[in-house]
Amino acid sequence: MAMAIPFYLGSYFVIDMCVGSLILFVWKIMNKQQAEELGPAVASGLICGESMWGIPAAKLSLADVPAPVCMKFLSSKDNAKVDSFLSP
Repeated sequence: MAMAIPFYLGSYFVIDMCVGSLILFVWKIMNKQQAEELGPAVASGLICGESMWGIPAAKLSLADVPAPVCMKFLSSKDNAKVDSFLSP
């Protein structure tokens, strides 16, 4: 069952769940009572914040605006080659 979660939900959601779980784990080590009291509220706020970004992201996608955050770990020469290969 656990292996099917990324295929069912999508990898971006599973990565978010993993990062959130790791943050909560460290928070419980540092201050268990505070983590247990505030953990659900913080998680709910993060979920709402991610949902609120979905509307502007959809509008940007419909307007064919390129993604604002693009990380490339290649030299500018290699980036130009990759961009020319990926462009239609």
